[in-house]
Amino acid sequence: MPKILYKLHCYRLLKVYLTFISVCFVMLVTPWRTYAQDLLVDVPVPPAEITKLDERCNYIIDNFWKHFNFKSAFSSHDKMEATLGQFIAVAPYATADTVYAAVDNLIKGVEKADAKNLVPLAQMVERWCGTDTAEYASEEFMLPFAQAVANSKKIKGPEKEYYSAMAQRLGNSRTGVKPADFTFTTPDGTTERFSDVTQPTVLLFFYDPNDFQSRLARTRLGNDYVVKTLTQHDLLKVVAIYPGEPDETWQADIDGISDQWIIGAAPGIDKWFTIKGYPQMYFLDEDRVITDKNFSTDAIIQYFGQFMQPRK
Repeated sequence: MPKILYKLHCYRLLKVYLTFISVCFVMLVTPWRTYAQDLLVDVPVPPAEITKLDERCNYIIDNFWKHFNFKSAFSSHDKMEATLGQFIAVAPYATADTVYAAVDNLIKGVEKADAKNLVPLAQMVERWCGTDTAEYASEEFMLPFAQAVANSKKIKGPEKEYYSAMAQRLGNSRTGVKPADFTFTTPDGTTERFSDVTQPTVLLFFYDPNDFQSRLARTRLGNDYVVKTLTQHDLLKVVAIYPGEPDETWQADIDGISDQWIIGAAPGIDKWFTIKGYPQMYFLDEDRVITDKNFSTDAIIQYFGQFMQPRK
């Protein structure tokens, strides 16, 4: 076989192979709920020249909604939800800027066709990724859909209130942002502000005095050598907040908390911070920007332990 024909043959085999791999990948990430249903789009197939996984996924995500019929999409909620699930399944393998742009195009397309469909769209996204038990749990992915409902002038009623509250909570407590300031009641009855904390780093510790895991984490952190050392040297301040009323139950529990911590009660604080369970911890840097959250007690103790490691 002449060399040029051989190269052409190899190229065609490579193209077939990459197409096969793309189809297999899409099948692997396709949520099980979509197999029994038809999608409202033909999933884009990247050209053979694109060989890297993230670039191929970028191609799929970037072209996913380009020829989508937004006007008839919600005539079948099941098919729309299945199609959305396919998009969400591929999104984690694409780059963030590509996903954000595609999400923006999706929201704008739905809003232009019929803004009221932003509500069922947000409900579908919430089922796919808006809860702890969702198949692709992601607060970051959920946020723009909640914001779209909250910002729409054509949507009113309980759905708008619900997603407005969600948008406020997710937007305020996501990693990389400086959360809104808040007040809390101290054990002596005075009111203080979170912004008054002056230490360079803060561990915001939401707890429930009646919760066993809260008490256990509180005891471990309060007795941990590294945490105590950082606190004593004013390099760290633990701010323990009970998201309820400063009642007798809360007051009776205070004796079990380290006297080096700031203790407060802030009813309604869960409107501003996502509290999935107790304890819920947020780590904030010197600029009061959230750098991490949703970690275990073991993880935070291990993280602080790095500061005490001898330098080589």
